[in-house]
Amino acid sequence: TIAIPIRARLSDSAANDSGLMLLYRDWIPPPDAKWEKDSLECDYQARDAVPSLIRMPGRRQLIAERCLMERGYVRR
Repeated sequence: TIAIPIRARLSDSAANDSGLMLLYRDWIPPPDAKWEKDSLECDYQARDAVPSLIRMPGRRQLIAERCLMERGYVRR
């Protein structure tokens, strides 16, 4: 048999090199939501707001979560 690696879908989670962890299962999306696009844009917004040289634990995560809420997502 041949083992085929399976990649996690972005719809399940969006963890990236910025240290943010936005999990789809933690949010109730609005009817017209596009999770991949929204989570990525919110991640970029959080990275721009808090440069990596500044040590503010949890600040980027809060900014990204607030961004999702502004787009109509509701935290479970």
